[in-house]
Amino acid sequence: MAFVKSGILEVLGYEKEFKDIRFEKSVRGKRSDLLAFDDYQNVVFVVEFKRPNEINVERDFAQLWERYVKPLKARYGLLTDGLELLIYERINSNWERKLHVTLDDVTLSQCEEVYEWLKKPSIERTRIEEVLGYFERFDKPEEKVNLSTEIAQEYFFESFELKEGSIFSILVQKTIGLFDFELERSKFLKSAYNFWKVSYAKKPEKVPENWRKIMDSIGLEASEENLFKFMFCLESAYSLFTRLILAKACEDYKLPYIEFSRFIKTEIERASYRGDITLLAWAITTKNLIESMKQKLVKSVFEGDIFYWWEDSYKEISAGDALFSPRYEKQKGYFGEALAEIILTLYKFDFSEIIGDPLGTLYQRYFDKETRKALGEFYTPQEVVTYILDAVGYEGRNVFGKRLLDPACGSGTFLVEVLRRYLKASEQIADEKGWSEILKELCNEYCIVGFDIHPFATFMAQMQFMLVLIPKYKKAMEEDPHFVLNRLPIFRTDSLVNETKGEARKVTIEESAKGIHFIAIDTGLPVEGGDLKIKMPYFKEVIAKTDLPNVEEYFAALQAVFDTVKEAAWQEKYKVDTKELERNFKRYLKDRDWNGLVSFFTPYAKHFLQKFKELKDTFGDGKLIKSLEDIILAAILKNYVQYDFVVGNPPYVRVQSLPTEMNDYLRKNYKTVLGKFDLAVPFMERGINWLSQQGEFGFITSNKFIHSHYGNRVRDFICNNHSILTLIDFGDTGVFKDATNYPSVIIVKNKFEPGNTLKFINVLKPKDEILDYIGIYISKEGYRNDYIEILDIKQERLKDSWEFLSAPEQKVVGKIRKDSTSNLVDISKRINEGIVTGNNDVFINPITKKFIKEHSLEEELIYPILRGRNVEKWGFIWTGDTSKVDTFIIYPYKKENNSFEVVELDEYPNVLRYLEQYKDILKNRKSWRMTISETGKRWYELWHPNPQMLEEKIITPDISTGNKFSLDKSGSWLCMDTCFVIILENEYKKYYPFILGLLNSKLTEFYHKQISPSVSGDYYRYKKQYLEPLPIKLPQTPEEQKLADEITNKVERILDLVKLEQKIENFPEDCIQDYRSRGEEFDSKSVTFKSNHKTLEPFVEKTVEGGGYNIVIGKKETAIFVDSKPKADYVVAALKGKRAKKDEKLQLLVPKNDAIIEAILKELEEDKAQTKSPSVTELEAEINELVYKLYGLNDEDIKVIEEFLERF
Repeated sequence: MAFVKSGILEVLGYEKEFKDIRFEKSVRGKRSDLLAFDDYQNVVFVVEFKRPNEINVERDFAQLWERYVKPLKARYGLLTDGLELLIYERINSNWERKLHVTLDDVTLSQCEEVYEWLKKPSIERTRIEEVLGYFERFDKPEEKVNLSTEIAQEYFFESFELKEGSIFSILVQKTIGLFDFELERSKFLKSAYNFWKVSYAKKPEKVPENWRKIMDSIGLEASEENLFKFMFCLESAYSLFTRLILAKACEDYKLPYIEFSRFIKTEIERASYRGDITLLAWAITTKNLIESMKQKLVKSVFEGDIFYWWEDSYKEISAGDALFSPRYEKQKGYFGEALAEIILTLYKFDFSEIIGDPLGTLYQRYFDKETRKALGEFYTPQEVVTYILDAVGYEGRNVFGKRLLDPACGSGTFLVEVLRRYLKASEQIADEKGWSEILKELCNEYCIVGFDIHPFATFMAQMQFMLVLIPKYKKAMEEDPHFVLNRLPIFRTDSLVNETKGEARKVTIEESAKGIHFIAIDTGLPVEGGDLKIKMPYFKEVIAKTDLPNVEEYFAALQAVFDTVKEAAWQEKYKVDTKELERNFKRYLKDRDWNGLVSFFTPYAKHFLQKFKELKDTFGDGKLIKSLEDIILAAILKNYVQYDFVVGNPPYVRVQSLPTEMNDYLRKNYKTVLGKFDLAVPFMERGINWLSQQGEFGFITSNKFIHSHYGNRVRDFICNNHSILTLIDFGDTGVFKDATNYPSVIIVKNKFEPGNTLKFINVLKPKDEILDYIGIYISKEGYRNDYIEILDIKQERLKDSWEFLSAPEQKVVGKIRKDSTSNLVDISKRINEGIVTGNNDVFINPITKKFIKEHSLEEELIYPILRGRNVEKWGFIWTGDTSKVDTFIIYPYKKENNSFEVVELDEYPNVLRYLEQYKDILKNRKSWRMTISETGKRWYELWHPNPQMLEEKIITPDISTGNKFSLDKSGSWLCMDTCFVIILENEYKKYYPFILGLLNSKLTEFYHKQISPSVSGDYYRYKKQYLEPLPIKLPQTPEEQKLADEITNKVERILDLVKLEQKIENFPEDCIQDYRSRGEEFDSKSVTFKSNHKTLEPFVEKTVEGGGYNIVIGKKETAIFVDSKPKADYVVAALKGKRAKKDEKLQLLVPKNDAIIEAILKELEEDKAQTKSPSVTELEAEINELVYKLYGLNDEDIKVIEEFLERF
């Protein structure tokens, strides 16, 4: 753009795009408007560019005013078409035209005026006069940027987004700088970071690009350790910034006693000296603000945690120290400077009109999805949350007197919607009960509870919860000036660990010298002398020794104890104030034996205080007290309480990613855990077990538990003990962007009801607002359209297997099962996946014919290998010439005494020379956390060599759109793990062609698609668990034997035809081998293609001189010359129909003897004639009819199969 290139912006003091210049699409979307900012992202001016002679002053400025100037509080608005320039100044809520000039006629004095108006303002954050003037400007309502408009919200996002050079990214960078400075100095930071790294850190699968750029800008390489440091500091910066947002929003909404602006101004002014403000003052002011908010809002939201480590840097210094000591640490000042930028930028935004739901939505939108994913958050679409809560009945008055739990709450998507519903329902009783009582009951009596294992996720959930709570919190404070919530019922804990059971190895029930039983919990928090253990009153002992009647009041009493001892610990008074303890009991309980309670709980309060002191002595700070409180209170809510609703989106984490200890614990303590499970399985078991007798459960999770082997136990657990109300399988439709892979939604009622009928919805194609769409049709029985299929299924039908079929399909499946004589597994010696090497890039991908020749690899260790893509119905497509597609394998085993043994590689020097290049890589191959060396294998062995497959077998790709079984009669092929192989028992080997015919039939394909999940666009899995149950009908009568013989004959005919078709496809390779072995001479014709060709269509041209023939391939290609017509016909036949890529080189051998060519062409024509009648397609149709007849199916049954296969 000429305006930018002219240098005007540089003269005005602006630096670059994305820092203080931004372009936005104009109203009509054809050109970009320009916005210029000061250092605190305040809009100085906006320019709208028009075409020459296009300016309409009234219309265009009205648009500029409404779109940018007014909502963003820009100081100036400019219109220009390159010929004229108009400048308007905003004065409060009005405007004044400052200049309208033809650019050719502009004067020097006008230029000087324009410069003064538009130059980049400078506000020095270390000068009190300038800072107070800045605050005074934005204290005026007409200068605040109200966030109620979309453009203002976008402005907010852009001001604080996580990208290189942004204000927030600078805060992250300075946080990293402070972290590096303090790590070896701060006892707490070192312990907290190590605790976080060991317990929670996980390297993201993909590092977001904006992270990389920020790390690069400070010279931080993306190593695992640096990534962990970046993530910890990013979470620290987010938790600090969002606390500031909450404080500012509460002030804007005029919550009583909440003073963000006045507090900042007062503290900064108090810290100034002779007009100067130290950079430290901004950090100290922020620390003091958070401490103030802790006393006035929900304490747990502003309470110290592991992300509050930066506060230690400013504990022992005052804001004015740096004025007198030039030796204060620079990193502390840089961090304070970054906070100054954050505060000054945030100051102008007005949250007052988006409090509640809109603020929660704004907060959710602020965090970009790449960062969310990299920090381990699982995305839950809002429409899924709404659907699940509707389905379990959490709405209206049904929320009262009920408890809801989200055991994997993440950043709180479910909890926020639950809270909205609870508050809306509570409006009906607010006049009578009062909001202060409603909110106390909500939080203190755990009506809504969230658990998450990650401290940052827990913090985010609390923050979102609080943002939605603000309007009602304000009403509660107006009703009761002393109202304050000490905690929100969202806790950091591992939902899958039951601390009250000894199997967790975290808990023991012990007896004191006085005969009192208590629970000793190993918190996992490291202290000197071993992990911190803490005593907790044993629930049954509490009921027996006090007048507390139930777990609800026990939980209330523990909250009172924690309120008492935490306050004492913060004041560093390690003595229990029994009067304060009694006062706190009275805040949570009514009409109890207060002396008895004080007497019973005081020893535990003393114990807690002693442990808090240990934490302070170990970590140098008491900020982990919140972690300790979460452990204790969550242990009660997890292990003693039942819930009326359990909802959520549990993490999809495969067992391979779990630490060994956790894997072992889950296998020992969860009866549903099986095989290569994912975490959704134990979450479902625990979630349903949390339910009260009439409770309901709703999860969105991967659909893999429905079909996979590892889902067997959890399916039985649900089906045999509980009532499934609804199951929605979204498959691979991708209907929810960024959601769980292959999602499903399951709604379960705790109470088992015999004869229960469930609704199964199979989503066939993506559609916007799919769950609303399902709601329209869900009452219909047996409904189907292009998008969904709805079936009513008797739950008792699912006891054997979870097959969701229509009544006609169920009838046919039952008939096939009844008439079969066995399953495939019953007649098979083995059904296995192919070879697993641990590193295909070494053993397989490069090993082509050319590679073998170039490296002189010993052929004794070389075998052809098939990938899934090489396996077709009835045959293989393989050349051995294309790396990563058609290759061989280095197979370091040889057969000795009917078994394969690993070879001594020294005997194969060329293979050894090749493999030794990768020795370190091969030695460190891992499976299930063990290297290959640790398993006792040699460094060059394969993980799973599967040598048994070197015999006759049937092969199938592991993923396919339909049945593609092929026969390896010679037993010479090896297969990769993208294939599965079927080897029949010796007594059934004679049936190989017959079994192949059954497997490739429509009947078996129909059956297979009933039991196998679909993946990735109408593909199905052909793994062992789906192959084993395939129904096989072996002939039992003479009539059936006749049918079997016919099927066998037709299969063998197909196999012959496929060979012929491959011979024709590969022409002339197979036709010339015999002549080459006889020593006949050939000419070599070479072509390097200059462009891509989907299908070659060569033709013959006689040369002008008449001395031969040119075979023309294409306009850009060089013609091939031959000296006779038979040779020309031969070349055309060899090239016709083939594909060719640009720069691909083709070598074609042409016999010198025309008689040989004529014989080869005659053989080709005879081969083609044999493939015409009957064709493979015709023979397949005949086999299908024979198979239908063999299994006793009638026309109605066949119609069901044929119609199903047309759809799938």
